[in-house]
Amino acid sequence: MQKCFGAGLSALLVVLGTGRALAAEYTLSPGVSQAEVAAQLDALKPGDTLTLLPGDYSGIDLDLQHSGGAGIAGTQAQPITIIGKADASGKLPHVIANTDAYQEAVRLRTGCAFITLMNLHLSAKGSDTQAGILIDSGVNDIVISDNLIEDVTGIGIQIQTQSDVHDILIENNEIHHTGTNTGDGNNGGQAFTAGGFSAGSATKNVHHIVLRRNLIHDTTGQEGDCLKFMYGVYASTMEDNVLYACPRGVSGQTENYGITSYGAGAAHYQNAGDANVIRRNLIVGSAAAQAGHSNVAIYAGPGTFVENNLILGSNQGIAARLEDEAPDMKNLRVVNNTVYDASDHAFSIRGCQKADASVVVTGNAFLAVQASGFGYRMPDPVGSMVAKANYFEGQDYAEAAPPVMIPLPAAASALFVNPSATLPGADFMLKAGSALIDAADGPTAPADDFDLAPRPSGAGPDVGAYEWQADLSKHWALALAFKGGFGSGGVPGTGGATGAGGVTSGGAGGTSSAGTGGTKNDDGGSSSGCGCFVAGSSGSGTAWAFAAGLGALALLCFRRRRAGPNPAAL
Repeated sequence: MQKCFGAGLSALLVVLGTGRALAAEYTLSPGVSQAEVAAQLDALKPGDTLTLLPGDYSGIDLDLQHSGGAGIAGTQAQPITIIGKADASGKLPHVIANTDAYQEAVRLRTGCAFITLMNLHLSAKGSDTQAGILIDSGVNDIVISDNLIEDVTGIGIQIQTQSDVHDILIENNEIHHTGTNTGDGNNGGQAFTAGGFSAGSATKNVHHIVLRRNLIHDTTGQEGDCLKFMYGVYASTMEDNVLYACPRGVSGQTENYGITSYGAGAAHYQNAGDANVIRRNLIVGSAAAQAGHSNVAIYAGPGTFVENNLILGSNQGIAARLEDEAPDMKNLRVVNNTVYDASDHAFSIRGCQKADASVVVTGNAFLAVQASGFGYRMPDPVGSMVAKANYFEGQDYAEAAPPVMIPLPAAASALFVNPSATLPGADFMLKAGSALIDAADGPTAPADDFDLAPRPSGAGPDVGAYEWQADLSKHWALALAFKGGFGSGGVPGTGGATGAGGVTSGGAGGTSSAGTGGTKNDDGGSSSGCGCFVAGSSGSGTAWAFAAGLGALALLCFRRRRAGPNPAAL
C-alpha cells in the first residue's frame, strides 16, 4: 500500500505541476459588475465552463478577451463553454447590452477559438446601433447554439467585413426583431451577415460557416434581410432554417433578400467543393412591405447550390445572377425547389451566355399564382448549361421551351396535397398519382428532399422540394416554428432555446464540436469541472483536483490490496 501510494503520489504531483488536471466550473449571478465579468472571462482556460444563473444582466456584455486584449480560447480537446441556466419557468438568463456604451451582448475578439455559447437570451438596447453577437477577424471553431437573440439595435449575429473567420456553427437559435434602430439609415438590420460589401472589398479566408435549424423572423432595420453570405464567403451552408416576415424592404434599395449568397468568390467559384449550399429552408412572406420594391426570397451567384427549398409568398422567388467577381457563371445549381405565390418572377436567371455544364437548373416547381407573376425569366439558356424538367405556372415570357420549362400539366390542387401560402395548413407533398412524380432529372437531383427523405438514385426522382412517400410519419407539418419542432418531421432534433446541447455539424465542411449538454429547464453547464466561482468569491480548482486525485489514488491502492498480492502490479 505504501509503495503504491508513494509512486502514484509522485506521478500526480508531476501532472499537477504541468497544469490544471481538471477543468474548472464557474458561475455568474445577476447584479455582477462589468469588472467582475471581465475578470471571470480573463480567468477562463481550455476546458472551463462558465454558467450564467437565471435573471437579467442589464448593462453587461460578454466581451470574450483576456486582460491583455487577446481573445479567450479553448482547444479542440478542451473547448470553453459559456452556458445559461434557465429558471423554473424556462426563462433563460438575459444579457442586455447598453448600446450607448458601445456594448454588444457578446463579442468574440481576435484569437477566440473553440468556444461554445448556448442557452442565453441576448439583447442590445439603446440609441446606438450595435450587434447582438459581433465576431472579429481571426476567430475560429465557435458554436452558437440554442440561444434567443432579440431586441437588438443592429445585426443579430455579425461577421461583416471580418476576414480569417472559419468553422462557425450557428444552430437552433431564434433570432427576431433585429435592426430596431430604424432611425439609422445605414442599419440593414439583418439577422445574420458575413462577408464584404462589394467584390472589391471581399473578405478573405471566411469559410465553413454553417447556419442550421434556426428560426428567423421579424427583422426590421432599413433592409431587414434575413441571412446573408456577402462577398468573400465560401464553402458555407444554410440549411433547415425557417424564415418569415423578413426581409423588411423599406430602404432605398428596391431589392432586399431573404437568403443571400453572392457566390463563392473570385478565387473559389470555379471549384464545386468551395460552393455555398442553401438547402431545405422554408421561407415565408418575404414580399416587400413597401410599394415599388421587389424583394427576393433567395439570391444566388456563381458557386452556390440551391436545393430543396420551399418558398411561399414572395415577390421574386429565386434570382440567380452573375456577380462582378466572376466573369462567367459556374457551379450554380438551382435544383428541386418549390416556389409558390410570387408577384414578380418565381424564378429568374441572368448571365449564362458562357455557362458550362456546372450550371444546372432542373426539377423545380415554379408557381407564380398571382396574376402579376411570371413563372420564370430565363433568356435563351445558352452555352452548355443543364436545364430541363422544370415545371411552371404563371405568365410566360416564352424564352425557354420544353424540356427546359414545361407548363404545369394540371391545377396545383391536383398536384400537391394543399397548395397554399397560409401556415399552418399548407402542404406541398405531392399527391399520390401527381404528374410531377418521377418527372425530375435523375442525374442532377439531390440525394434527399426537404424532409431529408431519400430520393431514388438514377431515374425517377420527383419534381419540387418533396419526394412522394406513402409513409408520411417523417413528413414535417409546415409551421412558423423550428423545423421538426411542430408536428412530425424528418429533421433530426427539435431546435430552439429548449433544445439539448451538443452539436455536430455537416453540410459543406462544417464545424465539429461537442458542446456542453443541458436544456433550459435543467441545471445546464454541469461538467467534470472542479472550481466554483461566484461573483465576489473565489475557489481553487487545482486544490480540489489535488484532493480528489489523492482520494482516487488511495481507493485504487486499497482495491489492489484487497485483491491479493500481485508484485507485478505493485
